Amino acid sequence: MSPEARGDSLVLAADVGGTKTAICLASALAGEPSRSERVPSATYGDFETLARDFLAGSGSPPLAALAVAAAGPLADDGSRIDVTHLPWRIEAERLARALGTPRVALLNDVAASALGMLELPADAFARLQGDTHRRRGTLAVLGAGTGLGVAIVAFDGERVRVLPSEGGHASFAARDAREIALLRHLAGAATSHVPVEAVVSGPGLVRIHEFLRARAGSAATPRSDAAAIADAGLRGDDPLCVEALELFVTCYGSEAGNLALRARSQGGVWLGGGIAPKILPALRRGAFVEAFCAKGSQREWLRSLTLAVCLADDAPLRGALREARRLAARTEELL
Repeated sequence: MSPEARGDSLVLAADVGGTKTAICLASALAGEPSRSERVPSATYGDFETLARDFLAGSGSPPLAALAVAAAGPLADDGSRIDVTHLPWRIEAERLARALGTPRVALLNDVAASALGMLELPADAFARLQGDTHRRRGTLAVLGAGTGLGVAIVAFDGERVRVLPSEGGHASFAARDAREIALLRHLAGAATSHVPVEAVVSGPGLVRIHEFLRARAGSAATPRSDAAAIADAGLRGDDPLCVEALELFVTCYGSEAGNLALRARSQGGVWLGGGIAPKILPALRRGAFVEAFCAKGSQREWLRSLTLAVCLADDAPLRGALREARRLAARTEELL
């Protein structure tokens, strides 16, 4: 294939969420997308129709490759994703037929976010500890949103491997009397397993607020909106919300430290997801970093790590685009 032909090749990338789908068309080589949109997901019955409509707006060009990131479990063979909070099943073979290219990659959104963060400049991160430049070594990524996403980025020379994880479903590790009481409150009589994402997530913040309200015998009105709890906690005008946000932050920090130890993440820990940028002032108050480092003999090593919040909301789309370009380049090498 000639350089001119390679320069004309296009790839499609998308980040599918329960509310919005971000989609873009870009050169297979490099550069920013030539066209991108954010589309309400619920206006379509499936991703193939959305993608066809988007491509029709650009003249339905042929694609060298496409990659789709989505919130949901990726099948072990990478062939499909059942999208969380949408009645969509995205299947690689069906996509290939619908859009006319056999080169299709599907990614979990957290894995895509980890790849996308590698594309971002240092000023796209807010430092909590250390610097915002990636150091050599394994990198850990976690992000609280509707759930808790976890991924580990490993490097083999110049090759990058993202290791997906279901770490959000690991057991919540309570550290003191208040957290033990929270664990008991969440477990109730029905189960002995409380996943960490039952605490470190948007719904988890609501559960923490309810736990503190019940524990104090408060007559305060129950709150079901995590964003409202976080906002009131940041403003400081509601003591129960202030305490709920502080407990959420310490639990988040502790789990980030656990992940750093399990991954031996010498390259640092990056926080993605939708919550961390919105509560950045709370993360900077010190309780998050203290909980992150409070791991006994490993305290000083944890203090040496870079710990930063990703401020860019397009990291999963960037990661999908990176993967689409990798697919296109690998195919060209075989021609």
